[in-house]
Amino acid sequence: MGFPVFETPSEVPNGTNKVFTTVGDYVKKSVRVWRNGMLNRKQDIDGWVELGMRKVQMKEAPETGDVIQIYYVRV
Repeated sequence: MGFPVFETPSEVPNGTNKVFTTVGDYVKKSVRVWRNGMLNRKQDIDGWVELGMRKVQMKEAPETGDVIQIYYVRV
């Protein structure tokens, strides 16, 4: 298994973009997403889904100024 990573994606929240990219490939089901310092639960309305291929899609687009951080285990 790989090593854990906690990073800020390069995409900037702007109220419309929902897809955020990790630097490395992640182990399936290892992803956790924080918005403005709060852990978002995957199943909640403001949660997210793993798309694979280094992509995570938020269920609701983060607003301009929001801070998105992604934790994952790198392959």
